[in-house]
Order: sequence, then C-alpha cells, then structure tokens
Amino acid sequence: AAKTNGAMDEKCLNLNIWTPTTANKKLPVMVWLHGGGFKNGSNRVLGTTFAAKGVVVIALNYRLGPLGFFAHKELNEHPANPGLLDMVAGIQWAKDNIKQFGGDPDNITIFGVSAGGMAVNLMVTSELTKGLFHKAIAQSGYATWPLPRTNAVVALNGSPNAEQMSNTLISTITDKKQTKQLLYELDAKILVEAVEGFILPIVDGRSLIEEPGIRYLQGQQNAVDLITGGNSFEGSVMPYSGMSEQDYKDIVGLDYEAIKALYTLPTDDLNTQQMWGDNRYLLSAKVTAGAMDKVSKSSWLYYIDFVPEEFKGTAHGTAHGSDAQMIWGGHLSKNAEIKSVSLSLQNYWMNFAKYGNPTPKLLNSIEPAIEWTRYSKNIEPWLLVTSQDKLVSKQLEKKLSALESVYLQRVVSLVD
Repeated sequence: AAKTNGAMDEKCLNLNIWTPTTANKKLPVMVWLHGGGFKNGSNRVLGTTFAAKGVVVIALNYRLGPLGFFAHKELNEHPANPGLLDMVAGIQWAKDNIKQFGGDPDNITIFGVSAGGMAVNLMVTSELTKGLFHKAIAQSGYATWPLPRTNAVVALNGSPNAEQMSNTLISTITDKKQTKQLLYELDAKILVEAVEGFILPIVDGRSLIEEPGIRYLQGQQNAVDLITGGNSFEGSVMPYSGMSEQDYKDIVGLDYEAIKALYTLPTDDLNTQQMWGDNRYLLSAKVTAGAMDKVSKSSWLYYIDFVPEEFKGTAHGTAHGSDAQMIWGGHLSKNAEIKSVSLSLQNYWMNFAKYGNPTPKLLNSIEPAIEWTRYSKNIEPWLLVTSQDKLVSKQLEKKLSALESVYLQRVVSLVD
C-alpha cells in the first residue's frame, strides 16, 4: 500500500478513522475498501466528506499484487488471498472497536469502487464475514468476471489456472528452479513490479470459496441490503487492464461479434471497450442485484451517465473510476454540474448508511432528487444518474441480457 510519500511499503496493514465524535452516540459506520486493480491504491481518502455528515468512516489497507494474491504449487499450504483476509480482519476490527469512536457496531456499511467494488462483492459472499456488516455498496464491481482457480478446486471454462499464472510470472524474474525457498527470497518490489495489468483474486476453496457471482446465484451470499451499479463508459480502463481484444474474445466466445454489433460508438475500438466495460462491471450489477431476493434482502441499481458540458464531444461516457472522485471530493468542484451530481450520490449513500434506504421518507433523511425504486425482476429499475436523475428500465436491457446469457452458459454447471 502507498505510504504518505507515495512509495510502496510492505508494512501497510493499517486503517484510518474519521469520526464526528468519540462520545457513545452509535453513529452509522462506513468502511471503505479501496480500488486499484488489487495492485495499487491505499486508504488515503477524504474521509471528512462523510464524517462531516454524521458518519464514522474507516478506510483500510490490504496487501496488494502478488503479496496479497498469489498461488503456487510450492506454497499450497497457504491461502491464495491474504489480501482478502486482511479485509476480513479490518472489518472485524471495526465491528469490535468502532464503539470507542462513536460508531454503531450494529450499523456498518461496506463500500468501494472498481477493485474495491469487487472486494465488497467478495466480502458479501464470504463465510468469514457473516454478521460483521449490514449493508454494502458495490460500485463497478466485477462479481461475474472469470477468476483464476487453483488445482484444489474444480476447473471452470474461461478461468485460468492460478498456479500456472504464478509460475509464468516468476519465470519473468528468474530462471532458477521455483522452490519454496526461492519464492520466499524474492525481492518484494521486483515481484510486484513484474505484474502487467491488474491482479485478480484467486478461487482456492479456502480464502475464496467460489467466484462471487456464482455464490450470489447459489443464494450463498450474506443477508445484507445492496446498492450496486456502474458507469456508462467503464471500458475506458480496458487499455490498462492487461487484456487484449483477443483475450476478451476468448472469454465471450462465438457470440462476440453479434453482441458487439449492439454497440454504436464511432470506432470499432471504442465499441470493444464499451462492451468489455459493460461485461465486466454492469453485468455484475445486474446479476448480483437480481440475486438478493434469494436471501430476502433488497437491492438498488444505478447507472451513471454523466459528462460535464465542457467535455461533451470528447468523452464517450462516464469513465471507469470517476465516481470515486465524485463521492469523495466532487462536492468541492468549481463545476456546478459535477458538484450537483457529487452531492446527489453522497446523499443517496448517506441515507443508505443511516437508514438502509437511499431515498427514505423520513423526517431526518436527506431529501432525494427522486425516489429510487428497489430492484424488481418485473421492471428492473436503474437509477440513471445524470445532472437530473431519473429511473429507467430498458436502456441497458438488450446488451446486458445478451452478455448475461453468455455468462450463465459458462457457470451453469455450478448454479443449477
């Protein structure tokens, strides 16, 4: 995780707390799981944004890159995801100690964007976190994306072998025999920097029992209320993911060209990116929100499609990760449009953390711009977040239904 000076440091397992009071007021608690492709990022956020509104905020660090997510045949006695176990420990700490900072241990919401949104999905579907939190906000998570799998679990089409991936990674550093001793002696900085693109959590049957999307569909998630969604041009991050178009074609298979034809951006590359972004992030939101009735909990879907007037004509939609800036610091923008959307998102999140509903009709709640309807399979409402929020039900239906069909074919053997 990043130190104050921006450098990397293995001694990163700490958390930051912002609280309006240390008196025993039992304030709502929000625990932030940072993004960064499970390779970068830290708990350095503007926690005063929500603390000033009457919430205790915790932002925690976890091990990143191969130090947090790594499987190798020489290390098979160890869990493959110590980074996820760090998150569990951080949330457990919050549950056990937050009362001393004015927080309510019985009203904890976890939230995160990108890898942080995926971390939320992983925590929601972990057996290690039962009872530790009560609500979740997964922003641009990717619960339905294929994850690497170890030899200890059943292979699944589209999922790479984790041990083979690690072997290949180490071979870029050294040509020596990959023994346990060699692995322990590797320079941590060299190991982390050898990774190209993002890191993915690993299904090892222990620290991660199964892909979170599958756990949702099996009804194995924790019984918590959920907000989830994504942005209109999530594919902006594809060039940095380490995945080529051919890699992506291999995941989608024979339906690739037919689904891509549904996209109408100006260039072929842009259509590929938008399809990839919808597949990785928005499909996850659709599937996970739709599965919460399996545990008798509510969910809310959102779709951010906001481009400030000054960027129209050059931007192709709301870029991946831009909502992280909006929820933490967008209210400080000199741009009136950005400030308005930022405050709207903050208000939804704040109401959810306090009352369990982003638009409650309560005297002390923040007045919403529009009543945000709970998920229903009959209409599948999405809150369209723009400069003027509104509810939509059909805008994403054709694309996401096609992508969902491909996904369900891939996981059918595990969810039937």
